[in-house]
Amino acid sequence: MEAKEFDFEFPRGDTMPVSFELTDSSGNELDFSSAEVYFTVKKSYATQNYILQKKKSTGGITINGKKGTLVLEHNDTAELSYGNYVYDIQVKSGDYVKTLALGTITLTNESTWKANE
Repeated sequence: MEAKEFDFEFPRGDTMPVSFELTDSSGNELDFSSAEVYFTVKKSYATQNYILQKKKSTGGITINGKKGTLVLEHNDTAELSYGNYVYDIQVKSGDYVKTLALGTITLTNESTWKANE
């Protein structure tokens, strides 16, 4: 199973649902019920420091069969700078680590800032 590349572009501070599949290259469901799943956002892949992270274990990611979902909430991006970020979705179970998806997130302009709400 190769990591799938998906790019997102949306106004900073908007709610953005994200879904991904937990399948192998043949479409067979993978069982990650006991694994940790991470969604990590950084300014670049070259930095260790992340800006935002959601985990299955903390309720930020839900798994239902062969589909995973998470929601980027208003407060997740409302105070970030406009521009490009990188992300990945990774599964870890014991010594097994697999990147399921990766790509860029572009936060675009908005007129109603968090301070205006």
